[in-house]
Amino acid sequence: MKNILIYLTVMITISLSLESSAQNIGDALRLASPSYSTNARSLGMGNSYLSVSDDATAMFFNPAGLGFVKRMELTAAMDYYKYSNTTTFFGEKSDYSNSKTGVSQFAFVFPFPTYQGSFAVGLSYHQIKNFTGAMQFDGFNTESTMTSDLANSDYQASRDIPYYLELSDSLDNTQLTNKLQQYGSSLKSGTLDNWNIAASMEIAKNLFIGATLGISSGKYESNSSFTEADLRGIYDTISTNPLNPALTKKFSYFGVDNVINWELSGSEFTFGLLYQLKQLGRVGFTIAFPKSYTIKENFSTSITCAFGTGFIPDPLSREYSMEYDITTPFVFSGGGSINIAGVIASADISFTDYTETQFSNASGINVQDIAYLNKSIKEALRSTLNYNLGAEYILTDTGLRLRGGYFIQQSPYKDDPTTFDKKFLTFGLGFLVDDNLSIDFAYMHGWWKDYGDNYGTNLSRTYQEIKVNRFSASFSYRFI
Repeated sequence: MKNILIYLTVMITISLSLESSAQNIGDALRLASPSYSTNARSLGMGNSYLSVSDDATAMFFNPAGLGFVKRMELTAAMDYYKYSNTTTFFGEKSDYSNSKTGVSQFAFVFPFPTYQGSFAVGLSYHQIKNFTGAMQFDGFNTESTMTSDLANSDYQASRDIPYYLELSDSLDNTQLTNKLQQYGSSLKSGTLDNWNIAASMEIAKNLFIGATLGISSGKYESNSSFTEADLRGIYDTISTNPLNPALTKKFSYFGVDNVINWELSGSEFTFGLLYQLKQLGRVGFTIAFPKSYTIKENFSTSITCAFGTGFIPDPLSREYSMEYDITTPFVFSGGGSINIAGVIASADISFTDYTETQFSNASGINVQDIAYLNKSIKEALRSTLNYNLGAEYILTDTGLRLRGGYFIQQSPYKDDPTTFDKKFLTFGLGFLVDDNLSIDFAYMHGWWKDYGDNYGTNLSRTYQEIKVNRFSASFSYRFI
């Protein structure tokens, strides 16, 4: 029984990840993938803000931009985020969604008087990641079952699962090979929050440098289920265990439920440069050093089955805790902006080599398993270039600012087509109430495709069309 339960931890985490790859790689990408903006002005400009940064949000994009803040500034923002997923599973479509509302930013900037140049310090809270997600599927699989996939596995521990549930015989033969209704769902929630201290100074005329040191904490929860059931009575006269034929006729269902909880902590460091090209525009560069996260994971799972005869075998269940570190790659970014006739146009590009993502310092996981995870990352992932474009138009003498943007986040998987790249359109409005107060609103719409295997490879696959919508509002007050 011990071998079975250890296997359950691995099997459920991998088989029911409901993502386009094994859960372990998904764990790493959950933390290594780019974050969205935490402020309505920058979001409205498509997150193309690396060279525009001249307010408290510079701590998120380019800390060198804090040097442009000449008066003490207070900024706060909140947003509404909705994740919608249309899943096609054996020709049947299912819609599922999840949402979250909360504070996304709170920041102070303190500029200090200088004889020449500038020097400013900032303190901030940023909700840098929103783990909200959802997926649901329901369809009739004529080709395979999870029960059969387990019974035919190369690993004895997995073959023992249907055997102990009396779904296969002592030779690991099962009658449940196809023609079952399969359905399930996944809900994900949680956030990753950053508390930052940043500083910037003008080291030469029009040349600014800056750095941000951040401490991270957060939570993540995934609640997933998978069921395959004989809703059409195909197996009513068939016994799954010839040694117990009276009770194991009329197979009803086989189901898996699992819950994953994370407690996250970590740190990060970003260095930035920003150069003012007189009145024409700016050029900026940043290096985000590898982030180190410690994950304390609690995993619970239950596997059950039932028969129409009223027979219900004892469920296989387990709670298991482990701890490990995930280190994300360097991120190198550059951008430029121009300011002509009241129009600010900006463009950013960032490079990330996801093959440098790494698991380490594991407790409760074999050293060999960690080595396999890191090897899988090297084989499955690639380097990416992400692009951001944005613009802001200032209506002279009205205090109104119009914004728009577009950005792409490439899929980090080697074999993914461009339809798996995440694409976003953004729009925004800003109001300069007076010389001290500004209020901003933004809307973001994103879309991409994905797929997930419930078990095996393309045996029980969900094809997903994902859309996200985000509404953000922020205000900024600069003291006299």
